[in-house]
Amino acid sequence: MAEAKLEVVDDMENIEQINNNDEQVSNDVEVESDITLDDEENSNIKGHRYLTFELDDEFYGVKIEYVIEIIGIQDITHLPGMPNYVKGLLNLRGKIIPIIDARAKFGKEKKEYNDRTCVVVLEINAIMVGLVVDIISDVVTIKDNEIEEAPHIGKIKANKYIKEIAKVDNNVKLLIDCEKLISE
Repeated sequence: MAEAKLEVVDDMENIEQINNNDEQVSNDVEVESDITLDDEENSNIKGHRYLTFELDDEFYGVKIEYVIEIIGIQDITHLPGMPNYVKGLLNLRGKIIPIIDARAKFGKEKKEYNDRTCVVVLEINAIMVGLVVDIISDVVTIKDNEIEEAPHIGKIKANKYIKEIAKVDNNVKLLIDCEKLISE
C-alpha cells in the first residue's frame, strides 16, 4: 500500500509542477498549458493538458484545470438514499466532499478498490467532488487536431458524460465533460 501512495504523491507533485510553472516533468517530458507547434504546417495547432486515468482497459481524461489533487482511496462515509454512483462523503483536511465512483457513473461492473485505486479531487464551478478511478495513467498534452466530437447514434450522443474523443498515437482517450459529470 505504501508503494501506491508514493505513486499518487508523485503524480500530484507532477500536477502541481505543471499547474504552477509549466516546467519539465518526470522523464524529461516538457508539458506546456497551451502549446503551439513550431513547424509551419502545424503552426495553428494548440493543445491542452489532461490528467488521464483507466477504468478497465479504457482511458479517460479530465482537463488539468479541474484537478485539485490526487489521493489514495480512504474511508468514505456512506450516505443513505443516494444513487449507487455516489459512494458517500470524504473529510479532506476539514472539507467535506462528495465521492463519485467513475465505474458506477459510467455503468461499468463493480470492482473492489485496491492499492492502485485513487480519488481525483476536482473543482468544477466552485464545487469540489472526488472521482474514484482504477488507476492514474499520466498527464498529457493533447493537440486540438487529435480531438474530435463524441459520436452520436441518431439524435442521441453515445455517452452524455463524454465530451470529446482524443486519438493519441494509436490509443483512444475519452475526454470527460466535467460539468455534466456533476450536474446530471
